[in-house]
Amino acid sequence: MAKDREGLHSRRNSATHELLLLKPDHNSTNHPSLSNFSGVTVVEERPSTHGHPISNNGPFATTTTYSLQSMFQSIQPNFMALFHTHRFGGKNGAIALLVFILCCVLLSNTLGHRSAQQQQPSLALPPQYDDDYNYGEARINWGPGVNGRPACNRPAPWCVIRKGWNDLGPGKKARLMAVYYNTHGGSERNLIRVFRHFNHKSLVLDVFNPDQISGYGTSGAHARAVINSGHVNFICGRYDLVILGDTIPHGRAVLLSLLEDNPARRCQAARIVVEMTNRFDWDIKEGPDRGEFYRLMQKLVLLSRTLFKGRLVWVANNLADAKYFEFSLNMTIPEIRILRPLGISEAYAYPADLPSPDPTVLAAQWHKTNVYGYLREEENISMALIPFGHHYGGPHNLLQFKGFIDIPYQYSTMKLYENIAAGVPLLVPTPRFLMELWQSGLHPMPIFNPSVLHIFAKNRSKEVQTYNLEWATYVDYYLPEFAPYIYYFDNYTELQALSRATREKLDSKNVRVNGPKFYTEYRRDIYRGWEEVLLRGYPEE
Repeated sequence: MAKDREGLHSRRNSATHELLLLKPDHNSTNHPSLSNFSGVTVVEERPSTHGHPISNNGPFATTTTYSLQSMFQSIQPNFMALFHTHRFGGKNGAIALLVFILCCVLLSNTLGHRSAQQQQPSLALPPQYDDDYNYGEARINWGPGVNGRPACNRPAPWCVIRKGWNDLGPGKKARLMAVYYNTHGGSERNLIRVFRHFNHKSLVLDVFNPDQISGYGTSGAHARAVINSGHVNFICGRYDLVILGDTIPHGRAVLLSLLEDNPARRCQAARIVVEMTNRFDWDIKEGPDRGEFYRLMQKLVLLSRTLFKGRLVWVANNLADAKYFEFSLNMTIPEIRILRPLGISEAYAYPADLPSPDPTVLAAQWHKTNVYGYLREEENISMALIPFGHHYGGPHNLLQFKGFIDIPYQYSTMKLYENIAAGVPLLVPTPRFLMELWQSGLHPMPIFNPSVLHIFAKNRSKEVQTYNLEWATYVDYYLPEFAPYIYYFDNYTELQALSRATREKLDSKNVRVNGPKFYTEYRRDIYRGWEEVLLRGYPEE
């Protein structure tokens, strides 16, 4: 395959030949990963099977290496956070520390014993499927198609395209047919509302879930197989506009097709919009494939300024993802348009199995950390805790509480904009205190790993310190336009004071009134931005 690819780009029968041969600005494979911060390192090494049949002499030998030091580093912050609470002070603290040390010794002996044992045989998969099964691209064998998935190159029961928005009316012809390549429900609802706003312009939006043909971190090999299957021609031949949303690697085949020498194999849609609402390289395997993906994106950025100008458009719904895109590609990309979510939410009934709304207490929702439990139990913050993943009926139900504690776990979230737009008083830790919560082990957040923070540093020649807060200038929770509608606390004492305040005194900025006013105006700018992205250059009816 490597020789085939070299031959593909060595032919001079393509209008994009010179651009395709542009060298990347740097070694793209040396960037920090946002998805590989697990404490225990398990490395499996085995012979490559690509192109070779599996021997009948026996299964592959597997070598497993455990990094005990990494494991201790992952355990230590959480243990020390507990150790420093008053529950573990004095003699109890000494006992807890002794138990911790004994457990580490026993675990070390156990791992040593396991490494001495004979390794269990690994599952021997067919060579053409082996890599894809390991990296989430052929998890289910659905019969003939692409690496165990259906080809999805024609209308069929296994190739579902749903209706997103269509308000043409009888006998009315669509001005523009669009498809949203997306797996995220919140992003889908947001874009449907964008199209609904332009319903007078005769737009049609369909939705295609790319999980039907690929896993999250679509590899280059899988993307080429999808192109060869005819899927890209099938999708792009049906629509004027293709929007790749949320996890961009899902649309890797569509993007890769643009570099095909044969124009007939390229996506023929009149416009392709890349909408980054998450890290653009989400779940792409570390190593050569990630480097190949970065080089693909570098070439496409350059082509979007020349051959594909106006046809390939870049959008991000927050500053951090735009910055990460630029950093990873080592390019300045002013063409990225920041179009945040509309902040519109549906009103649903408040679930009966949740704590009853109480205007005298704060609300919060569990996520994947223990910070809220600690605040309630150890810092005596009175709050109603909503279980992780449990729907609470939207921000209009949060208005029935005194306020909502929101400790960020991402650079931006849909609920941030929805809560501001609904007028929910938000209580958010300052950047400094958020870093303190992370460092203490109460709120583990891989996006705040020091090796990631230097993405946002202005001076990368110096080591980024833990409390360097330059990252906050790219996080929507701390941007000046949203700060007037958020209440920040810099320590436990300040949060306790806010929790004891009355409903009226807590909302000293009158967010319940001013938040909706602000976002109504702000939403108009978002609509104008989407109109530019979707409709610029298309003839009026």
